Amino acid sequence: MKRLLLGLLLTGTLCAQTSIPAVVVDNSGQTAHGLQKSDFSVTCGKTATFDSVEEVNPVALNGFSDPTPVFILYDAVSVPAPTEGQVANTLLEYLRRAAAERLPVTLLVNQGGGVVKLIHDLSIDPVVLSAAISRIKSKESQPVPNNADPNFEQKVMQESERLRELTHFVPHHRFGPVEIEQLTALQAIGTMLQRSGKRKFLVWITAWFSMTVGSDEVSHDVGPFIGPYKAQAISSYQNAMDVLNKARVSVYPMGVPLPPATGETQYLVLSGIAMSTGGKVLPHFTDTNDFAASLADLRKHADSYYMIALSTLPQKTSWVSATIKVSRPDLKVAAPNGFLAGQ
Repeated sequence: MKRLLLGLLLTGTLCAQTSIPAVVVDNSGQTAHGLQKSDFSVTCGKTATFDSVEEVNPVALNGFSDPTPVFILYDAVSVPAPTEGQVANTLLEYLRRAAAERLPVTLLVNQGGGVVKLIHDLSIDPVVLSAAISRIKSKESQPVPNNADPNFEQKVMQESERLRELTHFVPHHRFGPVEIEQLTALQAIGTMLQRSGKRKFLVWITAWFSMTVGSDEVSHDVGPFIGPYKAQAISSYQNAMDVLNKARVSVYPMGVPLPPATGETQYLVLSGIAMSTGGKVLPHFTDTNDFAASLADLRKHADSYYMIALSTLPQKTSWVSATIKVSRPDLKVAAPNGFLAGQ
């Protein structure tokens, strides 16, 4: 029986595989390329073993001024009504700039209840996008620009309808399971982007997230969250991180500053999700210039990262500590200090 069990373990029949990201740079901040498994040292709990390393290059698209596509998830469910209009205007103005500069951008909105709506797809002709934004922002009807495409007007109308979803404000939950809705939306994005094995960059715009997961499983700063929602929260977090990493999606959270007049208290604990997916927290933005500058900097530094594959034994969902190092003294590694594993 012992031999049979050992054989099953060695063949992976009883094991699950988890991947966690590692960003490796040299002393000048440039990405280190071409590292192998022998360059890494991974120390983790007894229930996990280090299998392999894969360097994952970013997605690059032809036909744009910058080949790096950026996906934006606007977490409208977390933003209070007085601020939603400001964020919507910022995003519309950024899309206008992206169209003028021919930058590949996709914008999605988390409206809560498991609903993630596509507002703008990077495949849309920039001329169509620009005409649609002008139509939305102007109170007067806009003439149709001269265009050889006989379906141009129809395309502008369809794009305008999608963009108007930004003005449809959604109820904002102050406490409770809003974090679960946010994690569900992140998981949905990972599912949408899993076809490509290249690294993708997701900018997550949110005004609220107060959940952290670690060796103490889950913590929450405010509200009646821990009791009735603890198991669901842990499961949602695990599923979201697993799907995002499988899809090679790095999350770059960006907080929305709330004006004091709203009376809202803001809780943002974003570094855990950023680190768990190979991203980092971006600065708060106050206007389109701030927002555009952050995304330009992200594109400037977009490069490959490494996925560390580990096998884990069947277990109740729990936190597995992990320490990832590189052997070369001239390199620095940024990686999560563990992951959620279980079934």
